[in-house]
Amino acid sequence: MDIREECLKVIEQSGVTAAFLAKSIGRDPSTLNKWLKGTRNVSEEFKVDLANKLRELKNIWMEINV
Repeated sequence: MDIREECLKVIEQSGVTAAFLAKSIGRDPSTLNKWLKGTRNVSEEFKVDLANKLRELKNIWMEINV
């Protein structure tokens, strides 16, 4: 899967919002939403920042012992 698909998966299955993800990487939520809908392109730097945030969240979730 590419980063866009992974991001959509996280949003749909975890309840994390696109706005949260965008703000947590210092980006405008509307930019992320437009990219996820396929109406806008984003830079490689944007994608790298987003991928890093998703990895960070994954690590946090993996540490939860429920």
